[in-house]
Amino acid sequence: MAPFVLLAALLVLVGGVLFAARGLRRRAALRTGLAVVLAVTVLSSAGLVAGGTAASAVEQKPVCKVVATDDAFGEYTAGTAVTTLSVLVNDTVDGDQATADNVTVAPVGEVPAGLALNADGTIAVAASVVAGTYQVPYRVCAVTAQAVCGTAVATVTVKAAPVIAPEVVAEDDGYDDLGMVSGDLVTRGEPQTTESVLKNDTIDGQAATVSNVRATMISELPSGVTFNNDGTFTISNADGLSVLELSYQICAVNVPDACSTATAWIGFNWQ
Repeated sequence: MAPFVLLAALLVLVGGVLFAARGLRRRAALRTGLAVVLAVTVLSSAGLVAGGTAASAVEQKPVCKVVATDDAFGEYTAGTAVTTLSVLVNDTVDGDQATADNVTVAPVGEVPAGLALNADGTIAVAASVVAGTYQVPYRVCAVTAQAVCGTAVATVTVKAAPVIAPEVVAEDDGYDDLGMVSGDLVTRGEPQTTESVLKNDTIDGQAATVSNVRATMISELPSGVTFNNDGTFTISNADGLSVLELSYQICAVNVPDACSTATAWIGFNWQ
């Protein structure tokens, strides 16, 4: 009880006692004094102050400290959109868990392209983000005291998507009865070129072409026979040859280890 309240109560009580000494009104005075003391005590307990304004029964505790701790998220796979856990999982406000209810979250500086820091502290990673390590500096501030903040850095690691080897299939080829004039082909300057060995080869069920596969020879070519980049053979001199049995290989352009082999037979019809 405040000192001035005690003093007022004491004065009232003394006045009542003096008044009671005069005779018949003693009891009424005592009752009056006690009533006033009780009323003052009740008003004081209720927190009433001069001017009739009530003081707050519970004072709000001010926020003193916000602690933000670095985060490490990963590894996520490129090509797939993902959302990380919240950066708030290891942050605190006066020792209590930081949440979207008691703090605000905002990036500090520029966020890497393809990443976005959400209001709940999670980080959205777009499918377009390529493999690499990305850092997102951020700040958390108390909702009730925006000047009380903590900063940290969240690290997001994106790894390259696994390479799935395509199915490469090379089929055998036969080139029969190429018309050759003995001893005269070179002098006539008319070399013959076969169809491409790729004509019946496939990659993941699609036609093999010079755009999606590379064709190379395994067998050693005889003099006068050339294997071209498009999978064709050019014969400029076949003297003494009857049938060629040549092995070749095709490999996927994007996955060089995905390969298949086949055999091409070239027969000559000498005239």
